[in-house]
Amino acid sequence: MMFDPDHRRSSDAVRLDGDCCPFRRCKPGALSRAAERRDDARTCASFGAELGTTAYSNCVLEQRRRGHLDQRDTLTEMALTSRIANNGQIVA
Repeated sequence: MMFDPDHRRSSDAVRLDGDCCPFRRCKPGALSRAAERRDDARTCASFGAELGTTAYSNCVLEQRRRGHLDQRDTLTEMALTSRIANNGQIVA
């Protein structure tokens, strides 16, 4: 089974199918944890991994790891942008 290194979670896209936080307007990319798990399961199934196998478990763990890395990268970029903006205000 091969993993696509450029694979992006479907949470990177705006969801309009009701999988967002209930009773609130969804932010772009906001998915419930259950929806993320379903997306991970679909991704792993599309790779040919069958539920209950070691390959499936490893695939799901890899999808979650990628999601966490994406979140970390986004937060890092936001912090850097904020720092740059603050430095620009101090200089001005």
